[in-house]
Amino acid sequence: MGKLQTIFKVFLLAGIVAFTSCTKEEPIPVLDLNPVLNIIEDNNCVSADVTLATMDQFQLKIWSEENPFTKNELDELKIIRLFKMQAWDTTFQIEGPSLWLEIKFNAQLSTGEEVFEFILTDKEGRLTQKSICITTE
Repeated sequence: MGKLQTIFKVFLLAGIVAFTSCTKEEPIPVLDLNPVLNIIEDNNCVSADVTLATMDQFQLKIWSEENPFTKNELDELKIIRLFKMQAWDTTFQIEGPSLWLEIKFNAQLSTGEEVFEFILTDKEGRLTQKSICITTE
């Protein structure tokens, strides 16, 4: 009986040590390797979803740059305008690590929701995508 008690105590002690000695593993941070795309908020610039009157003029300021980790130069910025089943797109070819762009637009002539889609691609094919919804009333 004494041997059985000793064996039980050893297993109990081993279990306690095993459970209390485990440390919580820190999560490994995930690096974003995509290029950086910023739509600048300014007094007269649109940077997020907004409602405008028809034919109001508005401006977009875009700052994009290479990812600081990969240092891959930028390739292109594509801006797609979607409104009532119609799409217009413009592609800007980029030479270098950054792009500063200011563009003026007019809100649509009729009421509805228009989506501006921004797709920034670097030389390795990595991309960042953002969108803004312009509602015209």
